[in-house]
Amino acid sequence: MKIEKLDIPNLTEIEWQELYDFTAELFAELYPHESSISLDYVKRIFSETYDDTVCEQYVTKKDDKIIAKVRFAFTKPNALTKEGDIDNVFIDIRVRKDYRRKGFATHLLSYVLKEKLHERHKKIYLSASGSPGYEFCASFDGNISGESFSSRLFFDKTDWENIEKINSKSKEKSHEITAIVTDGVNRESESEYFDIYLEMFEELSKYREDDHFNKELTRKRLKEDKEKEKKEGIKCFVSWARDENGNLIGISELLLSPDNPKKLTTSLTGVTKKHRKKGLCLRMKTDLLLYAKKNLPEVKYVWTSNDKDNAVMRGINHKLGFVAENPYRAYVYKTEEMKKKLGIL
Repeated sequence: MKIEKLDIPNLTEIEWQELYDFTAELFAELYPHESSISLDYVKRIFSETYDDTVCEQYVTKKDDKIIAKVRFAFTKPNALTKEGDIDNVFIDIRVRKDYRRKGFATHLLSYVLKEKLHERHKKIYLSASGSPGYEFCASFDGNISGESFSSRLFFDKTDWENIEKINSKSKEKSHEITAIVTDGVNRESESEYFDIYLEMFEELSKYREDDHFNKELTRKRLKEDKEKEKKEGIKCFVSWARDENGNLIGISELLLSPDNPKKLTTSLTGVTKKHRKKGLCLRMKTDLLLYAKKNLPEVKYVWTSNDKDNAVMRGINHKLGFVAENPYRAYVYKTEEMKKKLGIL
């Protein structure tokens, strides 16, 4: 079947509808308990770009219906990143349920490896969020380089009395700390906001085998993300924890997008090493949950994701009532070995 490139900036409304139908079907399969996604959400997600990254997407169609899609991305050679990062390419393949195990995923993967990769791309990362995706990735004998779990907390099933008890106990445990919730990040707080984010991101990067943390690049992307949030009308609610001297020692954040007012997304929760084991993560997260319950009546649930090895945060979320789902996995392969398995070398 013919493979077509998705020219995202120039898609017609009919083509956007085709892409939405494909995406919404897969989303409903992966997250049966979540509300359906909107066309605006799909447009926003597929239109996201970064200056230092090349991202292209291709689809296979049958009777003007998308039945399979591949997304591949790689870092530009002149990007602010470590030299080894430009050797990697990241590939995500999705196939409609009725067309799986019929060779469409292999066809798209072969096309990308044969026609689109550069000679410098020595490593391939394939991602999957459930079976049969795991089976497809495992069939090429790759190693799992990273694994993370999505989880959700549905407000109508939440034990709010327990949340309030946890909040009260964590405040007693960290009574010398000040914690407040704000709607957004003002200009005066941006610098310390980014600084603590970078500290947390550097630590989280250690959970992934081939994650090369680059402080300058990460700061640049964080600033880009914040500008995009403002442009797209995404609201952020931040809990700030400060020590007796007013220094920022912890942060927790929830995001609310106008294209899905029923869903809050956790962005990051973290505390500097010196101030851990005082219940501050629980305090900030429960502060935000109670704030959302009181001030955001349309919200129905909170979504979050954590690396498999981040046992502390996964334990905190479990204590609050979050329910984990199938893990997202990234598999890594050597490009030459993958090509040999596909018969294109």
